[in-house]
Amino acid sequence: MNGKQTMTRVGAPRWPAGALVGLATGAGLLVALRAIATLDADGLTSLLTLEAIPRESFGIEWSARAAWPVDAQRAAWDRLVGTVAALFLASIALAALNAGILLAEGSAARRGELAVRSALGATPWTLTHRLIAEIRTLVVAGSGLGIVAGLAGGLAARIAWPHGLAPVLARPPLELIAALTVLIALCAAAHLGGVRRAVRHGRAADDLRAGARVSADPMAVFVRKALAASHVMVAATVLAMALALSEGPSGGPDAGADGAPETVVLGVTEPATGWAAAFRALREVPGLEAESLAAPGALVGLGVRDIAITECGACVRGGLPSPLWSAIADHHVVGPSYFDLVGIELLEGRDFRHDDDEASEPVAIVNRTFAYTSFEGGRPIGKRIRIGTDFGSWYRVVGVVDNQSARGLGTDGVQREAVYVSALQRPPGRGYIVLKGRDDAIAAATMVLDAAGYAPTPPEPVTAFRARAGGAVSWARVVAVTLAMLSLVLATHGTYLVAVQTTRRRRGALAVRRAVGASSCRIVSYVLAERLRVTAWGLAGFAFFGTLALAFLKGSTGLQGPGLSGYVLVAGGLATVALMASARAAGEALAVEPTRLLE
Repeated sequence: MNGKQTMTRVGAPRWPAGALVGLATGAGLLVALRAIATLDADGLTSLLTLEAIPRESFGIEWSARAAWPVDAQRAAWDRLVGTVAALFLASIALAALNAGILLAEGSAARRGELAVRSALGATPWTLTHRLIAEIRTLVVAGSGLGIVAGLAGGLAARIAWPHGLAPVLARPPLELIAALTVLIALCAAAHLGGVRRAVRHGRAADDLRAGARVSADPMAVFVRKALAASHVMVAATVLAMALALSEGPSGGPDAGADGAPETVVLGVTEPATGWAAAFRALREVPGLEAESLAAPGALVGLGVRDIAITECGACVRGGLPSPLWSAIADHHVVGPSYFDLVGIELLEGRDFRHDDDEASEPVAIVNRTFAYTSFEGGRPIGKRIRIGTDFGSWYRVVGVVDNQSARGLGTDGVQREAVYVSALQRPPGRGYIVLKGRDDAIAAATMVLDAAGYAPTPPEPVTAFRARAGGAVSWARVVAVTLAMLSLVLATHGTYLVAVQTTRRRRGALAVRRAVGASSCRIVSYVLAERLRVTAWGLAGFAFFGTLALAFLKGSTGLQGPGLSGYVLVAGGLATVALMASARAAGEALAVEPTRLLE
């Protein structure tokens, strides 16, 4: 009697609570994804007023292949949403696998009971109805908890979103209902798989004769191990994708040495008087150290991408002399003193001057990357560059500046070629006045601009402006890290319960090993080896399928993969998780008493 009581206590199933966690997590992630999917992208472009840049911007005739900043930002938005959605879907798959594995383990632990009931005349419908009644409670409780948690998480993510919001229930959540139905159906199928096995012709008697031996059905064992390996593979993929996003573009460009809070920006619209009149009025404001102008997008490194042709010099392309060199570059329009105000170092030549107006020779400044890739010996000073398709308009290069570290939404952090032209020669219809000075001087400059009809917006520090511009990337990074932590918890939780359940199901085999003299080390190795093998199978699947997922991520978002060190970190982390999560199972294996079980 004591032996039976001990066996009942030790063999108590753990799968209901584990399946409840998996169901609740999957449902919660689905609800949160549905709430986040309604985020509005319109606020992204209105932040920088990029839509105010017309196709005939700055009086330059652009080519048919020109790409505007608003296009780059909208494309980046689509890629960012796709990345976050992919992380969510992978995490939902991980939660579903978590629940499915534990339900399958629970069915396997009860195969003896199902075989007895089938042998005593229970019909397949009777067994199915019994299991459905058991899973009904899990479905109701898991869905209820998941919906509440998902609403809380989704609304928290929406509140943290730095831009415009759309109504959560703008359309009926039909896709959410369908996804929840599929999730519940998959979990139910994993639980009901034991019925088919128990009532299969001739298998009930075999199960009764097999007793507690796990090898009674090799296919069932393979399926359970395949599910566990898939669990590890999906967890590794989620971690790797989150790692790639966390190492990707950051929230905004570096402020630079002079990009302190005292440097502010004001959004303005050019009136009939022009920008030269604005500069003259601002130079009369006491206490104002410097002022400049930047076209929309220049402050965060977003410009019009188009072909630029340079007088390269003695350059060679394809083994042939090429005095003219073509390249794709970002074109920015800025005013005098812009580089000093935003912390971009002038490496060679001179800055724009106030006499670089429409009556003087067109001048341009290139960044360091453009200088070294499109001019002989990296010496562009004095040479000319043609912008757009106007073959009669050539710009004399008068300076070289350092690269701007642009890493906001719409940029990928790659140091690209950039060309700056004078705002007094190619005036933008809208832009940002950049000011540096005391607070009273900034307030006086705002009033001067307002009185002159420039309609200035409230002043804002450059650092804050850039942080808002890259807020969507920072938000996605936080979401990715959160999902990665949740994936680790799910991986640990699933591995722990499966290890404990498998060990308890193998008490007879463990008792025999202890009875024939197996040492504690051999028992622990016996328990841990299988978890490590399953983890290794999952990591092998990750090396193939995870690499494909990361390649798709790179192609669709431009984000680089985690590299070899990232693979090692993910693999080592999950292997450590498998060992730590199996510690309880190893302890229970050592606690098996052969005399009691074998009696």
